[in-house]
Amino acid sequence: MARAADQEKRRRLIEAAIDHLDRHGVGEFSLRRLAEAIGTSARMLVHYFGTKENLLSQALTASRPDVPALLGTVRDAAGLREAAFALWQDSAEGAQRRNVKLLLETMALATAPGHHYRPFVQEAVTAWVTPLAAAFVRIGFDEAEAEARATALLSGLRGLLLDRYATHDTTRTDAAAQALINALLPLE
Repeated sequence: MARAADQEKRRRLIEAAIDHLDRHGVGEFSLRRLAEAIGTSARMLVHYFGTKENLLSQALTASRPDVPALLGTVRDAAGLREAAFALWQDSAEGAQRRNVKLLLETMALATAPGHHYRPFVQEAVTAWVTPLAAAFVRIGFDEAEAEARATALLSGLRGLLLDRYATHDTTRTDAAAQALINALLPLE
């Protein structure tokens, strides 16, 4: 029974961390500030997660949608276009907005030489590119082209999301996202 309680406590701490990170960002994130904000101790956070980097990694991993399940039923270009635009909408204004904003902030921090968030960012990118590339393969692209298109689509959408979050220009970024999706997934 203790394990279930531990897992439940860990889940609640991760959810609280995601909420805190959404409000305060990743750049100034510390276990001490998080602990104060959520009514626990830094020592308890260390017990469950070890380091702030590990907590951040687990929080952002837990908040990521099940990408393989999201794309697993895609069998044609029209289905992949539909899934890509749904992903765009969910990231721009839907349930994934706060999670994507945190990922983008973490990615920006990871560009510094030797930054400790780099391994997490590499894992996060792979977690998205791999199932998207598999969907491109299922619709007829060879593996190299599928990986290139998956990377272009995800990187392009992330760039447009950064633009949208910073400028709040929904019309222009929606049009650009649609153009990008159309360019990478032409209808036959």
